[in-house]
Amino acid sequence: MERDEILLKHQQMLGSLSCLPKKLMSVHTLDNATEFVLHELCNQGCFNLHKAAYFIDNPDFNILKGVAGFSQAEAYTEWDQVWNNPEAFTTFMQRSDFNQKIRKFCVASAHRNQKPYNELILEMAHDLDVIEPAFVSWDIRHDNKGLLLYEKHGVDVVPFEEHFLNSLYLLNFCPVY
Repeated sequence: MERDEILLKHQQMLGSLSCLPKKLMSVHTLDNATEFVLHELCNQGCFNLHKAAYFIDNPDFNILKGVAGFSQAEAYTEWDQVWNNPEAFTTFMQRSDFNQKIRKFCVASAHRNQKPYNELILEMAHDLDVIEPAFVSWDIRHDNKGLLLYEKHGVDVVPFEEHFLNSLYLLNFCPVY
């Protein structure tokens, strides 16, 4: 990929990320605000992920619970309308098989039970048909852990890791129900 294409992709990604806090404020009262943020992070204009599944590991209640899922195969086709028509997007997400599978996921806390995430991820990836799984975990409020299982599209053309890891903290600002 040429240098100009890489710079354009990087600019597009940073533009998407810089608008995300404002967009989040437009849906912050919705139960599924996390789905909006996850889809923005996964779309082609940002990190271009094939699949992503967001979980919260709560050791106090001994639960690892699925919160939101994204699959490019089931992606919302009108990206520019996600934030302008939250009702339509919410209805769409209620019909998304992958998202619903993630939202129904619930097992004992890996953190509390000292089960390494890399073992759990392999099991989850198999169940979710994630071919080349990667994951990241990070601290969230109340001593909980965020966990994202994801699959990338091919080779990164822009610096991925630093921007990606920093952007996941935006999920912490979403209500979880």
